[in-house]
Amino acid sequence: MDTGIVIRDEVCCRVQQLRHQTGITQEKLAEQAGLSVDGIRKIEGRRATPSLETLYKISKALRIQLVDLMRHEGETQTEKDRELQEFLTYLSTKKLKEIRLAKRITRAVMEESGQ
Repeated sequence: MDTGIVIRDEVCCRVQQLRHQTGITQEKLAEQAGLSVDGIRKIEGRRATPSLETLYKISKALRIQLVDLMRHEGETQTEKDRELQEFLTYLSTKKLKEIRLAKRITRAVMEESGQ
């Protein structure tokens, strides 16, 4: 199989995974990235090869660094790193008030459990 197609498929899959982790719809991602919904659908369906500029817009909309979008799922990340990234990606979609509440709850739970 063509290496370019494999890379495209991995990146497109990563876009979909990260969008799901953040809990946003294709419509919301398209709006936040300044792209069309059809374009997002084609990327996630591996029917389009996104440009670097498009990937940059998507990474900004997902509130992640472009390098994280390009990173292969298991590449140089421990399970702990992946869990933290997923949690941070989720929190990045919340309001500041909700983030502060989650922080207080997390601290209280960790202190209670002796962590």
